[in-house]
Amino acid sequence: MKNFTIRHFEQHKNQSSVRETFYINRNLNSPAVLRLQFFIDSEWDNYAGTRKISEDTAFIGLILSGRQLRGEEILYPGDAVLERHRGTPLASRSLPGEKLHRLVLIISRTPAFDVLCRTMFSGESMVFRQTQTGPVRQIFAEIEQLAATDGDEQELSGLLFKLLEALHRCQAAFGYPPPLENALQYIRNRGYQPVNRSEIAQASGVSDRQLNHLFRRYLGCSPGQYLISRRMAYARELLAAGRLPVKDIAGLCGYRNGEYFIRDFRNHHGCTPGKYRSKTETGAPLI
Repeated sequence: MKNFTIRHFEQHKNQSSVRETFYINRNLNSPAVLRLQFFIDSEWDNYAGTRKISEDTAFIGLILSGRQLRGEEILYPGDAVLERHRGTPLASRSLPGEKLHRLVLIISRTPAFDVLCRTMFSGESMVFRQTQTGPVRQIFAEIEQLAATDGDEQELSGLLFKLLEALHRCQAAFGYPPPLENALQYIRNRGYQPVNRSEIAQASGVSDRQLNHLFRRYLGCSPGQYLISRRMAYARELLAAGRLPVKDIAGLCGYRNGEYFIRDFRNHHGCTPGKYRSKTETGAPLI
């Protein structure tokens, strides 16, 4: 791994500060199946920031100490987060009076990575709670050691796969409450056809409000955001797979109106479906 290290520090007048160490992999053309772009050791003190996951990367984070307010959700020490894609910026901050220490991996979204995530995880944004993430900390430490010492790319790829397996076991061990499992099964049974939140809540046996709480706590998003994210993931695959007309792709993704599909796609990805397809064909960056 031909990398280099950058250390970054900010101190603001309101006494907030951020201190980060970036281990940056410069060898992104390696034949490794899973590829690390950045390893970030991050410390926030009363600090807030907004970020957006780029289209060609994924994010895995682990909270070591302190608490982080991530959107409307609080992350605690030991919590891990996996995000394959985020179409809109997400505001995060350390809780006032607490020093947040977290580790972050930025991983290339290779076809192999996407296939593994679709197979292992139920959503594009996942939170794994602290009681289940013990083994994950050790794998992060091994990845950091390799990232800081120009470690072997194939060994690093193996550790990333090991980390995904550990998170998958966390998900299986943690499980979802029966109402959320019922909701996700109902959504899967409907394919990508239109479904509203009240129908999902009725199928899961809880109220709309309870359903929203379950989705935000365990999947990190609202039911509506989950449905759109799921449709958008399918749309990206169809766009990259061939020359199927955008109108037909909209229908396969559950949109009766092609204009609504284009609107959601642009809001989610920052470009039209046609532009996205052109970028996949030319190999241009998807951001």
